Amino acid sequence: MMSYPKSSGSRSRGGSNFWWWEPSSESVPFEFCRDTSLHGLKYIYQPQRHLTERIFWFFTFLVGLTVAVYLIHNAWNSYQNNNLIVTFEPVETPVGEIPFPAVTICNMNKVQKNKAQQILAKLHTPDYEALDELTQAQNNISLLHHVCNVSSGFSKTFNFSLHKGAVSDEDMREFVVNTNETHTGQADIEKFLQFASQKCSDMLPICIWQDQTQSCMELFNPIETDFGKCCTFNMVSQTLLNTFRSYDDRDDPEVVRQWSNWDIGKDGLLIRDDYDENGTFRKYPRRQKRSGKTFGLSILLDPDLGEYFCTTSDSVGFRLTTHLSIDSPHVADYGIAIPPNAEVYVNLNAEITMAEDNIRSYSLDKRNCYFPQEHDLTYYNYYTSSNCINECIAEQTFQSCDCVRYYMPRDDNQTLCGPDKFACAEQIKSNTIQNFQLEGLRSSCAHCLRTCTDIQYFMDTTQTNILNAEDNWQFENGSFARWRHNNVSIVHIYFGSPSTYARSRKELNGPVSFMASTGGIMGLCLGFSVLSLIEFVYYFTFRVWCERKWSRLFSVKVFDTAVTAWKDTSIFGGKQNNLKNYNGLNTSATPLPLVSASYSNRGGKVNDLVRQNHLHDSSFPVIVPVGNEDSRLTNTPNTPGMNHNVDKTVVVHEIAPYYSQLERTQYWNVVE
Repeated sequence: MMSYPKSSGSRSRGGSNFWWWEPSSESVPFEFCRDTSLHGLKYIYQPQRHLTERIFWFFTFLVGLTVAVYLIHNAWNSYQNNNLIVTFEPVETPVGEIPFPAVTICNMNKVQKNKAQQILAKLHTPDYEALDELTQAQNNISLLHHVCNVSSGFSKTFNFSLHKGAVSDEDMREFVVNTNETHTGQADIEKFLQFASQKCSDMLPICIWQDQTQSCMELFNPIETDFGKCCTFNMVSQTLLNTFRSYDDRDDPEVVRQWSNWDIGKDGLLIRDDYDENGTFRKYPRRQKRSGKTFGLSILLDPDLGEYFCTTSDSVGFRLTTHLSIDSPHVADYGIAIPPNAEVYVNLNAEITMAEDNIRSYSLDKRNCYFPQEHDLTYYNYYTSSNCINECIAEQTFQSCDCVRYYMPRDDNQTLCGPDKFACAEQIKSNTIQNFQLEGLRSSCAHCLRTCTDIQYFMDTTQTNILNAEDNWQFENGSFARWRHNNVSIVHIYFGSPSTYARSRKELNGPVSFMASTGGIMGLCLGFSVLSLIEFVYYFTFRVWCERKWSRLFSVKVFDTAVTAWKDTSIFGGKQNNLKNYNGLNTSATPLPLVSASYSNRGGKVNDLVRQNHLHDSSFPVIVPVGNEDSRLTNTPNTPGMNHNVDKTVVVHEIAPYYSQLERTQYWNVVE
């Protein structure tokens, strides 16, 4: 059997024992490294290891630790910067839970010819009884010019047909006092458009919703857009949409109340339940209960071609767009064309994006979207990216041109742009949109982020010409409908698919996933686990406290036992006693060896305690290592050479349990 030298610390480099350096067993780090579950540490502090072995395992542990730190750092960066993902929901969303889009339809003709002629004729044949009538006439001509020139068609872009649908420069100079701005409120604009534009009741003669004929005036409401006066279906009431309107007299109070029950922040955009928390049936927003044309919206459109005065295009017919019910329509940019004398089928597809609530904790620059009520607008009660951009363009226009266009959100303290400011307003709008599209977050509208929960509607259209249009509109009594010769169009708008798969914004790796990934890396590289962390805390806190407390108790117990044995043993001059039942111990058992003071700090403390005792009797015992079946007691240093054999001494039997089997075994391997 190979024998290794015993050491309580590092040896000098001059001797051969240097390569068999043994770590001190008296330190807490030694015990931690010896007993820990971390890979490699026990080989550094384990006895009977060559120094090269210890160095090898030390650097191996450092390599594993370095690799673990590197991989965890990469995982943390991924968790912080690329931790959001958009995935498809595993369950389909039925069409009955998806709000039907708001449908906004505009006649390409903004102002009817006979109404424009009345306005112009009143200016040339003045018969004003008061100053207010003159002011009203001047406002009307200014608004007529404003509405007709809000945007231009393809031909007017190249200065063709500039005279078409425009107020002459001579009339503008003669009747409009200030060509830079118009002092008029939103109510005046609504009143003017209501007078000059085609009424919704004339544009929409017949409507069918959910396979039931309904009054178009119950389904559609007038609205002012960048395309002029339009008619919209299933859009939230203007009273609720706009902050600067305390109440829009065109809104039905009961409809406003029912719309107000839709709490987007609480219920979300999807309608999961047909009844609200009060048990009231949810009528708004309207939903298509079943897929297919039959259960969608079908309308008849009368273009009234004989009344065309000014348009924003070079064609006739209608523009139609679909959008979220709380979103302002952008007909000029996104509307599809509905030609006269045609039947058009519009198949809707909803793209739904949801968001898990746990991504609220991420900063805006990480998730790049707003939750409901997270960002407020000045002129809108509902936040959408489109509403925000509208407001941003209006603010940029007012700052640069000191006025806004009639369709922009504003309060009554902001003036409308006059003819001389049209170019300024259009340039600001064009530049703002282009900068937002090109520069994104660096643009002036960088705060207009999209919403985390959103629904976008896409349209697939097909059309065909109406056959024998005049013969289609004859009643049973032989009479004909008033729109018989008006080249009317029929439009069917519906969801063609019974369901769709929603997308969801969610965490790619949550805190639990990151912890699991970190634990896997630590386990792979170091064998680390939660228990390893507990071991570390235990050894350097609780274990240290226990060591100190046990040391005090152990020293007192050994001292008392040694003194008692010394007094009771005849070979030290005491009485001859029967030790078989001493302190209740079975002394017939084989005594366990005790580690010497040179190997264990605990044994050293015992001997120090005995040596320092004030009873300096020549036969006072000192505990030393024992072997085989013998236990030894030796005299104090004052009386050297007085070693006596004591048969199975109780002292050793009492002390031995305080030492681990490893300590006893390692000691005897050394001294043998």
